[in-house]
Amino acid sequence: MYAQVKTAAIFGLNADIIDVEASIDPGLPRFDIVGLPGRAVLEARERVRVAIKSSGYSFPLSRITINLAPAELVKSGAGFDLPIAVAVLVASGQLKQKSNAIYWGELSLYGTLKRLPGVLVVADSIKKKGYSKLITSTINAKESGIIAGINAYGIKNLSECSNPRRMSVSTADFQSAEICENNYDFSEIIGQDQAKRALQIAATGRHHILLSGSPGSGKSMLARSLSSILPPMTLDQKLETTKIHSVAGIVSKQELLIINRPFRSPHHTITRTSLCGGGSTLKPGEITLAHNGILFLDEFNEFSTQAIESLRQPLQEKCVTINRSLHSVVFPADFQLLAAMNPCKCGYLGDPNNECICSPAGVLRL
Repeated sequence: MYAQVKTAAIFGLNADIIDVEASIDPGLPRFDIVGLPGRAVLEARERVRVAIKSSGYSFPLSRITINLAPAELVKSGAGFDLPIAVAVLVASGQLKQKSNAIYWGELSLYGTLKRLPGVLVVADSIKKKGYSKLITSTINAKESGIIAGINAYGIKNLSECSNPRRMSVSTADFQSAEICENNYDFSEIIGQDQAKRALQIAATGRHHILLSGSPGSGKSMLARSLSSILPPMTLDQKLETTKIHSVAGIVSKQELLIINRPFRSPHHTITRTSLCGGGSTLKPGEITLAHNGILFLDEFNEFSTQAIESLRQPLQEKCVTINRSLHSVVFPADFQLLAAMNPCKCGYLGDPNNECICSPAGVLRL
C-alpha cells in the first residue's frame, strides 16, 4: 500500500515542496524514515505512532517506510509530523486526503496540533509554487490566512483531518487593530534641539547616526523616539516583516500582522551569530529582525570588534548571506543603524557640569 502527501520545508525565508511517500509492506513491524531527515523528523516516528492511536485510528502493524523527497535536502523541524501521520493513514486506507493540499503541523502525543513558527513563509512559498490549500493547526491557519490566494484549513487534532475547517482571514482584519508599541513620542521631548535636528535629518534620508553624550543626557530616549517620526510601513513591508518574525517564532497571537516598524536593541555582549543569524536551524539574527526598522546599539564602544565588523556587508548590500555545507540562505537586512555611546570611560568628557577623570591616553583608546 502506497500514498503520497505534500508538505513544505523551511529554508531561511523560503520553503520548498517536499513529497512525503508512505509504503506499508508485509513484514515485521518497523517504522523507518529516509531522505536526509533531521533529528526532530526522526523523533516524529514516536509522536506519530502515539498520536494516531490517541486519535482513534489504528497504527498498522507492518513494515512502514517513509521517504522524504527530494533526498538531497536536509529536512528539519516538527512540521513533518502531520504529513507523515496523514501519509500513513492514507496508505492504510483509514483516511482520504484532500487533493492538491499541503499538510504542515506538529502533533502532540494526544493527537492535537501545536502552533509552529514560520507558517507565513510556508503559505507564501507554496502560493508562488501554484498551491492554494494549506492544512495546519487552527492558530497557524488563522495566521497564514493573511496571505492573499491561500485557502487555509485549520484543524485542532488529527481526527479532524477528514473534515478540516477553512479559516477566512484578511489583512484588513488587522488594520483596525493598530496599536503603537513605542511609548516614546518625539514631539514630547523637551530640549536637546541639536540632537533632535540630527535625528530628523536621519529619519528623512534613512541615514545611520551615532549619538555621543554623557550618561543621563537622553541618548536612549531620543533613539527610541525616532520610530515615531518614521513613515508608516507599506502593506508589502508589513507582510515581509511579519514573515521574518514568524520564522523567528516571535509573532504574538494577538497581533498576527506586524504594523509598527521593528525596533531591536541587542545587548553589547551579543555574539556575531546572534547578530547576523545562523545556528543549526539557520534562524534570522538581530539585523534581519530589524529589517524595515531600527537597529539600536547602545553602549556601542562596548560591542566586540568582530560584531561591529560583521555589520559592514549588511549595511552595504542590505542583506546577509549565511553559508552552510549543504545550502546557503540569504536574509534581508535593510535597517537603519542607530548607535549611542559615552565619549569616554567615565562618560563626562565635554560635560559642563561634571569633570572628566579619564587620561588623554584612555580617551584615545576608547
